[in-house]
Amino acid sequence: MVEPSKPGAVVGDHTVTIATNTDAPATETVKGSPIPAVWRDGSRQFRVPPGGTTKANFDITASDPPPAKAKSRRAR
Repeated sequence: MVEPSKPGAVVGDHTVTIATNTDAPATETVKGSPIPAVWRDGSRQFRVPPGGTTKANFDITASDPPPAKAKSRRAR
């Protein structure tokens, strides 16, 4: 039973999903998203051990940045 007065995550396995603010489905590649698909698709897990933990650090290597937009030049 979970006690509402206890802060933190419940002991056990949890799915970790990290995404940028977008309306696209988590499994869809978002153009320019710095978050790799493996962090958006729900396949990552995190275990909270009995007694809890103070560490929930996720090392994420950003996807390649989107190509820079070419500056438009106005004809004179």
